[in-house]
Amino acid sequence: MSCEPGSLVALISGVSGGVSFASWLVALLPQLLETYKTKSVEGLSPVFVLIWFLGDVFSFAGCVLTEQMFFQYLLASYFLMNDMIMLGQYYYYGYHCKKHHHKFHHLHTGHSHSCEDPEYGATSSHTASTAGAIARASIPAVVVASQVGSSEARQLLTTGGYIALQQTNYKFVLGTVFAWISAALYFFSRVPQLWRNYKRKSTDDVSPFLFGCCLIGNATYAISILVSCDFIYGGDDRWPFFLNELPYMIGSAGTIVFDIVYFYQLWLYSYKEPKDFEEQPLLTNS
Repeated sequence: MSCEPGSLVALISGVSGGVSFASWLVALLPQLLETYKTKSVEGLSPVFVLIWFLGDVFSFAGCVLTEQMFFQYLLASYFLMNDMIMLGQYYYYGYHCKKHHHKFHHLHTGHSHSCEDPEYGATSSHTASTAGAIARASIPAVVVASQVGSSEARQLLTTGGYIALQQTNYKFVLGTVFAWISAALYFFSRVPQLWRNYKRKSTDDVSPFLFGCCLIGNATYAISILVSCDFIYGGDDRWPFFLNELPYMIGSAGTIVFDIVYFYQLWLYSYKEPKDFEEQPLLTNS
């Protein structure tokens, strides 16, 4: 049995791939905006940021070694660019501002490590307008990404390309190793951040939209693979195809549990009793 391009299975897989592609395309933007707005990285785990960056580095290396399509190089480079911005923000707000704290003034009393250059101080209205501009700019990117994910991107998942590459030199083996390393890094990347949230009993400085995009992207990616024509109608080539996608499946679907744990923490710590209630014993003694 074959899978026609216009069939329901192909449509579901294509749309899921497009949604996943679009979600990952804008995933880091909310966190970059959150850090820019709060001028603080106190609640952001440096291990989480570093592991995320290393995961994208190994993913990019695997992309090069396995000779993926050109737009995948662009996408991997785009992810690395966002990672570098996030690392730069962490260094600037987490270390540079502390070292030169006499040159900065605090913006928010709730963030002891937040800072801003008085010469380039941003007002709340400026922050809102910047966020709105980036949000509007991301709309056409999401539309383009959904189109790519539903058409050309699905060509990357063909079994023929996998088998042809498997018969080449050591690059395939090394690329596969890098893919598994990247999957392991993605899988465990949430743990340091969840632990930091637990220790602080707070999810401040971490954008929920970051984890929301990750959750949507991971779930829809797994769906796009499991309902793809190559998996359902692949015949003898089904399992080679699945094994090729397995590290990416683990790196994506495996992190869904951690993403859900984050939203549980967000709900739990959002409703904790405020410290202002320390005055409560004075009222009960009257």
